[in-house]
Amino acid sequence: MKQVILLFLMFSALCEAMAQDTLKPLLRKEVFDFQVGDVMQYEHITERFFPGSSKKIYTYSQVKTLSRKTIKDTIFYENEVKEKDLLGNIETYIAQDTILHKDSSIFYGLPSFIPVGKEDKFREQNTIYYQNNYGYGNLCQNSVREKASLNESLSYIRRYMKGLGLVYWRYDNYSYPIDGKGEIYTSNVTYYKKTNKTYGTQVDFITALNDKFNEFEISIYPNPASEILHISGLEDDSHDVYYEIYDIHGKKIKQENMLSNTNIDVTYLAKGLYVVNLYNLKNKLPLFQQKIIIH
Repeated sequence: MKQVILLFLMFSALCEAMAQDTLKPLLRKEVFDFQVGDVMQYEHITERFFPGSSKKIYTYSQVKTLSRKTIKDTIFYENEVKEKDLLGNIETYIAQDTILHKDSSIFYGLPSFIPVGKEDKFREQNTIYYQNNYGYGNLCQNSVREKASLNESLSYIRRYMKGLGLVYWRYDNYSYPIDGKGEIYTSNVTYYKKTNKTYGTQVDFITALNDKFNEFEISIYPNPASEILHISGLEDDSHDVYYEIYDIHGKKIKQENMLSNTNIDVTYLAKGLYVVNLYNLKNKLPLFQQKIIIH
């Protein structure tokens, strides 16, 4: 009997030690542990909700580590970044990233929330630790739910992985129950390569995933046109859109916020070929592009 009790106590102590190790806060140098040649790819989704419908915008990015240097409590990274927008355009640039206080916990503090209202506010915050997510090491989640006023609810979720950085980020913004509208911004790792280890399916930025860029059923008509261009598919969010008109040489002819109007006056344009670009007014993301003929 004593041997059984002893074995049980030993097993309990082992389980407790494993649990403490799993719940141990990750250090920033553990989370942002990138080596030269590491590649991370991300999918970014903007989902907008309307009464009875929703729309999604997909964009993609890739970060490749070119160099790493550690000085005292700071890690310096030089990264090659590629970004693919809604229209399939690809931008490549070099970014300098700095990881301060590498020996501190990833959860050394969050900005304090200052409520706007009086009776109609709440704040919830929790930190959760997982294990073996994204095919790698420990994962920890930090989530915050806030209410700024009667008709606005905000929530944030951030998930960090040991050796992979910020692997998931979600921001919800709802205005309810007045109009039933809302936005969800989500970013998550879809592929990574670290030394000899890979996860997910690598995206070919040139050819892959273009089918997702067509989820906005926007159209500009008539084409050819001579007086007014009509834009369909924006529904009630035209006030969050601005447009740009370019000639065939790439010169910007006009830029204007659409406000609540879905028509564009083109009577001032000379005959010829033009390009109309639509953009999200808040985050400047491209929504739609179409060539038009003025006759």
